[in-house]
Amino acid sequence: MSWGLPPKWTEVHQFNNGETVDTINQSVLKALRSEGYEILEKGHYMIAARKVLGLNLLGVLMFAKPKIRLTILITKSGKLTINSVYDYESYTSMAFNDMGKQKRFVTQLLKEIINIV
Repeated sequence: MSWGLPPKWTEVHQFNNGETVDTINQSVLKALRSEGYEILEKGHYMIAARKVLGLNLLGVLMFAKPKIRLTILITKSGKLTINSVYDYESYTSMAFNDMGKQKRFVTQLLKEIINIV
C-alpha cells in the first residue's frame, strides 16, 4: 500500500534488447490506450496520462471520483520510469491510502508495455 498525501508509486524497467526510444514510446501509447487511460501530454521522452476510477465511499463524500495520474519517462538507454499519483478530482486532495490500486494498475500497464515491445 502507498501512504502519503497523495499516495505515490514508482515502477522502473530497463529494456536491454536494443529497443529505440520511438519503439518504447509507441508501445507505451498503445498500452495506455488499450488500458483505458486518457493521454494528457505526449512528447518524445515523456508521456502524461490519467485514468478515472470508479466511485468509492470517500469519493461519494467528496463528490469526486478517484484518479491515477501517470508521468512516464523514457531515456535513450531504454530505461522506462512510471511515476503515478492517486488522488481525487476535487480541490481538497484528500487521498491518503490507495489500498494497492496504484501498484495493481501500474504493474498491469508495465506488463502490457513489455508484451507490445
